[in-house]
Amino acid sequence: MAEPFVNGTSVKVRGLFRNASDALTDPTTVVFLYKDPRGQTTRYVYGTDSELTKNATGDYQVLITGSLAGRYSTRWESIGGVSSAGEDGFTVKENRF
Repeated sequence: MAEPFVNGTSVKVRGLFRNASDALTDPTTVVFLYKDPRGQTTRYVYGTDSELTKNATGDYQVLITGSLAGRYSTRWESIGGVSSAGEDGFTVKENRF
């Protein structure tokens, strides 16, 4: 991802889930969490929360509007079929106007 993002930008965060053969595979459960610069954590579950969508087999995404300047931490978790977790993040810069 190109960083830092401008305040107010919608940032697409993708999660790819692969099996032991490196093929994209759907887990039984997909969870996405993010923590905003104030430390507030938001959690989405695929099939329950419309913010977490599926693009194709094993390929999921969430759009986060970076409305606060600072670092956003992200985490994908999966259970069943493919059990894994991964963390990343992105930065939103201060608005100049």
